[in-house]
Amino acid sequence: TNTSHALSTSSLSSSSGDSNMNNSATSASLRNAAADVQHEVALTLQKMSAISNQLNSIEFHIQLLHKHLDSQQHQQKRSNDRIQELEDLVAFAEKHLAEDNHSFFTILTDLMK
Repeated sequence: TNTSHALSTSSLSSSSGDSNMNNSATSASLRNAAADVQHEVALTLQKMSAISNQLNSIEFHIQLLHKHLDSQQHQQKRSNDRIQELEDLVAFAEKHLAEDNHSFFTILTDLMK
């Protein structure tokens, strides 16, 4: 019985040692996998941060373009308004010039009679 007890204890120690080695290898593998995942998460967060910065920059430039466009449109409207004022002034001057010419020719005709 002592021999069988010794064999059985030896067998348990041996399988317990194998189990400890397997657990140790599994733990190391899990730690490595966790470290890989953490590394990938960190890289993904860096990429997301870079993309966010790029989007903020794009949004800022779009806002600048809108302001520039608004300014250009306002300037164009002012130019169009000024052109209209000048066209109205030319029309007014042409009308009065025609009236003055008619009066001038009427007076000249009367004088020639």
